[in-house]
Amino acid sequence: MEKQARFLDYFDPSKTPRDIQVQASDWSQNNWYTSKVLALNMSCGAGKSHYAMSIAEWNAAQGLTTSYITPQKLLQGQLQRDFKHINMLMGAENYVCLEHPNNDKMNADVSKSLGLCFKCRKKQECPYFSHKLRAYNEYITIFNPMSYLFLKKSVTKDNEQQTIYDADTIIIDECQSVASMLAGAFDFKVWRFEHRYAKNISASVPALVASLEQYQNTLDALFNSDLKVEERMKVMRTIHKLDMVLKGLKKEPEMFVVEETVEKYRNQNMDCLKVRVTAPPAWLLKWFFGSAAHIVLMSGTLFKSMPKELGFTDFAFLDLPSPIDKELRRFIPVSAVSNSHSNVNAVVELAEAIIKIANRHPNERGIVLASYEQAKSLKGYLDGHTRFVFHDRLDKSKVIEKFMQGEGSDRIAVLSGAWEGLDAKDDLCRFIIITKCLFPNMGDKLVLRKRDLDKTWYDLETMKYVIQGANRASRHQADFSVTYMLDANFMPLYTRTKQHLPKYFCESIKWGQRL
Repeated sequence: MEKQARFLDYFDPSKTPRDIQVQASDWSQNNWYTSKVLALNMSCGAGKSHYAMSIAEWNAAQGLTTSYITPQKLLQGQLQRDFKHINMLMGAENYVCLEHPNNDKMNADVSKSLGLCFKCRKKQECPYFSHKLRAYNEYITIFNPMSYLFLKKSVTKDNEQQTIYDADTIIIDECQSVASMLAGAFDFKVWRFEHRYAKNISASVPALVASLEQYQNTLDALFNSDLKVEERMKVMRTIHKLDMVLKGLKKEPEMFVVEETVEKYRNQNMDCLKVRVTAPPAWLLKWFFGSAAHIVLMSGTLFKSMPKELGFTDFAFLDLPSPIDKELRRFIPVSAVSNSHSNVNAVVELAEAIIKIANRHPNERGIVLASYEQAKSLKGYLDGHTRFVFHDRLDKSKVIEKFMQGEGSDRIAVLSGAWEGLDAKDDLCRFIIITKCLFPNMGDKLVLRKRDLDKTWYDLETMKYVIQGANRASRHQADFSVTYMLDANFMPLYTRTKQHLPKYFCESIKWGQRL
């Protein structure tokens, strides 16, 4: 009898599987036919992509399809470099529109003209159309979550979604962000100057639905009027999103948070109705995962609660060790600063602690992870020190790109909103300073609702960013770095969440040290 091929038989022949990849592969193979959903907590340096691609190639050998989904552009680029033969479909905004390459109003990308693709004279040459066509016909395709969602191309029939694309296996890399991305598909604003909704309408779901349906009729009429191309496309996208919101409100109204608020519109304060969801609705998740027989979830911060956010209550879970020695990725809580609002000296104390740490690493590059508000305040205290570089919201990409190119042997980048995605390996970064545990904003009604629904979510969401931030350096087995946590809130946060955290992170913590 012929021996059945295993996942490792399809591992990249130019590489030797690491012990951690062998462990992950054997465990997955043993659970493949008993658990539909496999959830693996795999730390940085574990080689998730090569492990996952061996499963995809094993599938392809049997004539089965695999969708490899990741929300991070950095990882998408890495996958494209490592697996050049594999098709990748990104969002339409990443492709130049060949029909309108110089149209500034449409920004020359395909997403602005999708509704006109059927008229396009260059459709056969279009890279977006080409990759999309390949996705329908090839065994393996790499997607971001939204490009995968929209590839399924539903049409409304009896108010249900009709799917015309499905995969036999779905692999999600860095799955910790996918639930929030899918929920974000329902973020919707109605400006009162565009639709005169009644005051306090958010208190009644039937009244809200009726009002939004009236707005939908107005948009339908506008779409069928004499509009310019770019305006028609904008209206079409609004109609599609509103259709999703209405369907969700009718099926699962308890998941929606609706606010009547005032927000900026073209630098003016304007009344608006803001609609959001606490989690992706069940019907959307059912549509997203479709008829897939197998689902593999991977992340370096995959808590046991995360598969449930994607609608899975029955799954096999594996918490893998880190392939990087714990002494090469030390995490040191020094509890130097209380970030409570009552501490008026917090910024001064932070600046002093950062300078002390910088002096410990005189000839090494580092990263300070801070909130935008903290970074702005710290600049006044650190700007005189030539090692530090800062960014604002406008030049963030340029500053990060310059830092990641290795400029300056002792440069320290003070970064905000950079907890995920940076691959600061080797001499690019030898130390990380985390100034604050990034608790979700309690002034946000959506945050309050999510915390009320799940008491552990609030703390775990905070800890997720801490671990992601610490993982920006020490990227492979021969790499090394140290992370300093300055926030005194870390110790009680850790105590509350320890039972849920990856073992590889817990073992890296060095308690009892001072600056």
